[in-house]
Amino acid sequence: MADDITLPGTGESVETDQDSTRHVQGVKTLYGAANTFKRYADGDQVDSAGYAGWVRPRPNEQYQAQDSASLTTSSTAYVTGDVLGAGWTFTSMATSSGKGGFITGARVLDDGDVLGAVDLWLFAQAVTFGTDNSAPSLSDADGAHCVGKIEMPAAYDLGGCRITDLSNIAVRYRCAVTSLVVHAVTLSDHSFFAATDDLHLELAYLLN
Repeated sequence: MADDITLPGTGESVETDQDSTRHVQGVKTLYGAANTFKRYADGDQVDSAGYAGWVRPRPNEQYQAQDSASLTTSSTAYVTGDVLGAGWTFTSMATSSGKGGFITGARVLDDGDVLGAVDLWLFAQAVTFGTDNSAPSLSDADGAHCVGKIEMPAAYDLGGCRITDLSNIAVRYRCAVTSLVVHAVTLSDHSFFAATDDLHLELAYLLN
């Protein structure tokens, strides 16, 4: 599907950028040279001459969900401050390398029914955060890639599972390329899990 569409009536052509199965209209938001609109590559915004790039008329909230890996499933209980599993990698979290957005909500579902409160640490790229069921061990170099933290409230016990949910937030993040890496640290003592993929993290976000 090619960029640009033609309106009915007089058949005037409208400048657009094709986004998957939809068209996003290009809008000139600043004063520039008369009768001129400059097309930009994805992610570009405004140049010194006052030409605008692509502007969405309303926020486009998106969602991704990922399962955990490498959680402890026998013998050793977790204590406050322990790393939970191997972390999550969320792809396509930026329109281009070096860009990012805002996390607007987060939800963790625990199938193992043991989770309390948890911190989610956000990183612009893959890091060595620490070993599951042990305290974090982050180097200075990897710490430089930390781009935010989300403090999740204590999970609510719903019988066979627990859920912690946080909405109406605006946590800024950026990506080294286009992926965001998330690691979790428990804020309470609790038992081990029933399966390595018991934790399911969903993020709601807006792209810059």
